Amino acid sequence: MKRRNEQKALMILQLILVAVVIGTLVFMLIKKSKGEEEALANGNENRSKSGLSASSGQDLNGGTANAVEGATQPASITFDPNTADSATLVSVGLSPYQAQNVIKYRRKGGEYHRPEDFKRLYGLTIGQWEHIEPLIRIGKSFQYLADTEDVYARNSQTNRNTFSGNDNHASRTTEQETHTPNGGTDSLAYRKRSTSPFYSANRIAKLNAGERVDLATADTNTLQKIPGVGPYYAKRIAEYGERLGGFVSVKQLSDEALDFLPMGIEQYITIQKTSIRKLRINKLSTRELNRHPYITYSQAKQITERVRIYGDIKTWQELLFLSEFSEEDKARLEPYISFE
Repeated sequence: MKRRNEQKALMILQLILVAVVIGTLVFMLIKKSKGEEEALANGNENRSKSGLSASSGQDLNGGTANAVEGATQPASITFDPNTADSATLVSVGLSPYQAQNVIKYRRKGGEYHRPEDFKRLYGLTIGQWEHIEPLIRIGKSFQYLADTEDVYARNSQTNRNTFSGNDNHASRTTEQETHTPNGGTDSLAYRKRSTSPFYSANRIAKLNAGERVDLATADTNTLQKIPGVGPYYAKRIAEYGERLGGFVSVKQLSDEALDFLPMGIEQYITIQKTSIRKLRINKLSTRELNRHPYITYSQAKQITERVRIYGDIKTWQELLFLSEFSEEDKARLEPYISFE
C-alpha cells in the first residue's frame, strides 16, 4: 500500500514538471509573437510617416524635408558617345545596361555621326534624352563633312577661280606650295593642292536631295554617293546584299544586321531592278541554308531532315507545315525560295 502511494506521488510530480515546462514554452512563444507584432507595427508607422513626408515635401514638424542622403543626380558634363567610357556614360544618366550596349555597338563598328543618332539607343527614355542631348559633342573625325560645310560647292568655285587666274596663291607650282624654307610642309599649300582638279576627280560626290541610287544594282562606289555612307558602310551593305541573294526592299536596310547604319539614308535609295539569287532548298545542305540571314540553324536542319525522309518540298504549304516556320517567315523568304 505504501509503495503504491509513492508511485502516485512520483507520477503527480512528473506531471507538474511537464506542465511547468509546457507553460514556460507557451509564455515565451506568446511574448516573442507580441514583440514581432509591435516591431512590425512600428516599422509600418515609420514607413507611413516617411512616405507622407516625402510626398508632401515637409517633415513631421512642418519643415522642409531634406533630400535623401546618397541620392545622385546625372552629371552635366559634355561627352562624345564615340569615345566615352562606360563610367562617363553612367554618370550622365544612362543605366549600366545602356552604357554596355553603347560599348558593344562601337565594338561592332558602329559610330554616332550626329547627336540624333544616339536616340536609337534601346531603352532610352524621354527624360534621359532631354538631359543628354545638350551634352553630346560629336568629335570632328566622326562628323559628316556635309554637316559642317558645303565642300563640293566650295571646291567647284575654287577650281573655277584657279583656272581663271583669280587665285594668285593657287597659281604657284606644286613644289612651291609643298615645301617651306625649313623643309616642312605648308598646311595652307596642302589645302590649296587638295582642291586641284585631280583631287576633286577622285572624291566621290554625294547625292543631292531627290537623287537616288538603285540598291539592287549599286556597287560599293555607288553606295558611297549616299550621304553618311563611307567605304566601311558601303562594304557592309554590299556584303549583306550578297548574303541575301539581292535586295528586294529598301526596308531591308533596317534589318538587325544593318542596325548600325545612319538614320535617313533611305531617302537616297530606290529599287528599280531585282535580280534575286534563289535558294534551291531541296538541294542545299543544312550549313548552306543557314548562311542565308533569314534562315536559322533549326529551320535549315528541319528542311534537310524533311527532304531526307519524305522527299522534296514542293509548295509553301508543305514548308509552313514544319513547326519552325510561320507566315512571317514566308513573307521574308518568299522572294528567295525555290522548290526546284
